[in-house]
Amino acid sequence: MPKPWDEEIKPGQVCYVAGWGKDHEDSNKLNNELKEAAIMGIDPTLCNSGWGLSKRLNPNTMICAGDLRGGTDSCQGDSGKG
Repeated sequence: MPKPWDEEIKPGQVCYVAGWGKDHEDSNKLNNELKEAAIMGIDPTLCNSGWGLSKRLNPNTMICAGDLRGGTDSCQGDSGKG
């Protein structure tokens, strides 16, 4: 199955996430305005090593990105699942 993007996201490469999800984890309200954030690619093997998705990352259809220290990232509701 081909990836839905044209090129491989490399660790440390800037990529963008967008969605109408929460502004903060402790918020109960979704946004009415589309938000976007610049985040960094992370090596998929790191996501599958017990951090993050706990061996559920499918590199054919998913990317691993964010900040291991926390900070700006996607949030609940950005995936389309409330």
